[in-house]
Amino acid sequence: MNSIFKFGSYLKALFVVLFTGLATNEQASQRWRLCRLCTKYDADQRLCTECGCGVNPESSGADKYRQKVFFKSEECPIGKWSKITSK
Repeated sequence: MNSIFKFGSYLKALFVVLFTGLATNEQASQRWRLCRLCTKYDADQRLCTECGCGVNPESSGADKYRQKVFFKSEECPIGKWSKITSK
């Protein structure tokens, strides 16, 4: 995946998260589990080969919240998990 496109997608999602908020740790953990079971997950690089997003539940601090699984407004590009619409 083109890194400029990936960065642009991340910036868009970051802007949207300001209005929609972050997923809870429980919601993000459910998404992580689905990602790690997926055939598109690269365990060595800890990322999704479909969308290029990091999938690393061992992250901490600010790095933890930079992952797509924490953005309520985001969804899996192949339909493994959807946007979170609850408050």
